Amino acid sequence: MWHGQSAQSDTLSSSRANSRSGFVLQQAKADATVGFSCFLDADQDCPAEIGPRLLERAQQERGDRKIAVVIAKAEYEAWFVAAAPSLVDARVLTANVIAPADPESLGSPKDWIRERMQDGRYRETTHQATLTSRFDLAMARNAAPSFDKMCRSVAALLD
Repeated sequence: MWHGQSAQSDTLSSSRANSRSGFVLQQAKADATVGFSCFLDADQDCPAEIGPRLLERAQQERGDRKIAVVIAKAEYEAWFVAAAPSLVDARVLTANVIAPADPESLGSPKDWIRERMQDGRYRETTHQATLTSRFDLAMARNAAPSFDKMCRSVAALLD
């Protein structure tokens, strides 16, 4: 998807790497005045390996823009897990939920959320926007290093 280039990584599956590269390329080509940011899930891959590679590709495409590529360790939902007590207050998660000490190390943050939803269901397309609008950003930033990186990256884009 990067003009015929494929990801060169032993840890990334080629289809997932191509999908990520294609997304970043699409964002790089979009009309943005100052810059753009991309937030992606690492799934089972290492964010510290994926992020710099994708950022380099985006900079090759649009070196004239500020660019941030942030890879959520495991899944975006790990950021919700990091701020789980705030989602109890928002009446999304069941009472007495305590976030794990390292929410980014969970095998499946989506499953963790699903098991604690008041209605027992979690669907990305239905629930992500609601959870995103309600989770405590400071709480997530303190408990999830990849969310802290996202906050710092957005701040750098705005400088």
